[in-house]
Amino acid sequence: MSSSVGTHEAKTPSGLLFGVIDIIIGDEIHGWLFSAADNVVPFLFVDGSPAELVEWPFERDDVKQALGTEQNTG
Repeated sequence: MSSSVGTHEAKTPSGLLFGVIDIIIGDEIHGWLFSAADNVVPFLFVDGSPAELVEWPFERDDVKQALGTEQNTG
């Protein structure tokens, strides 16, 4: 079973965070995060427990092109 989840934005002291959960398949969640700050590391809680971050940073050329940035969007 898979589901698609919408876009989320958050304002932080270092600027705007913008991210999307692309798809959830079983126990895997795929998505991306953009921040103008260089020192951002995503975290996600599932049922109150932190999820394991498997691939970070991961280059997403499709996201970079869509946002018009060269910064990390993994």
